[in-house]
Amino acid sequence: MKINIIIYHKDNSLADELQRFTASVLFNANFSATIKTYLYAEQIKIGMLEIGKNTDILIAQADDEGYGLGNALRSINSSFVILYIAEDLKNVLSAFRSMPMAYVLRSDEKKSLALAILRASQWVMRTKKIFQYESRTQLLQITYNEILYFESEYRVVHIHKLNGSRETINYKLDDLQKDVPADTFCRCHKSYLVNRNYIKKINKSDKTIELQTGVTIYISKAMYPGFLRLISGGEWIEFV
Repeated sequence: MKINIIIYHKDNSLADELQRFTASVLFNANFSATIKTYLYAEQIKIGMLEIGKNTDILIAQADDEGYGLGNALRSINSSFVILYIAEDLKNVLSAFRSMPMAYVLRSDEKKSLALAILRASQWVMRTKKIFQYESRTQLLQITYNEILYFESEYRVVHIHKLNGSRETINYKLDDLQKDVPADTFCRCHKSYLVNRNYIKKINKSDKTIELQTGVTIYISKAMYPGFLRLISGGEWIEFV
């Protein structure tokens, strides 16, 4: 999934430099992004509502117009991430009305800006509810609502997706369980971690789960009582 970024800076050369630098940082970190640059605040104001809904990160010049854009976009999208680029610390307090993630001085080392961009991107990925796995040979980015369940087999984990396809990663299921949201994925067996949103039915007699796609998964005897407590709030689940 792509991260959508807009850059606002009145100086054309600095705006271009920011765009190239941001693209380089994200490329090296294996993030996919769409970056748009604006020299005039009015260009953003014209499409404010659409931009606010579809943009994840604003990198803006720290001036009155930049602060105004931050405040306006924040009112449209509360999860919007804002980074301000400043020449100095004048009017720094005005920036914090829009709750920016970072206020970076242009005189700082580039690594300060790179770190701010990476932190912002990681935050966006978490709030977009994306499972990300990276190795030397593999990079996966899958939204949680695409995942039916995780299955452990020998020393790998299979990711079974809603569309019927499967991805395989080198991971221990115990470690993976710590990295995904507990309110979405429930452990029912030493080999299975299921997306509770796709549980259709639980058969108490043979201790099995039927997913909405028709797949059947076993619940271990040891985990059965705890599993029932975890999914007790799922009014859509049928018990038979």
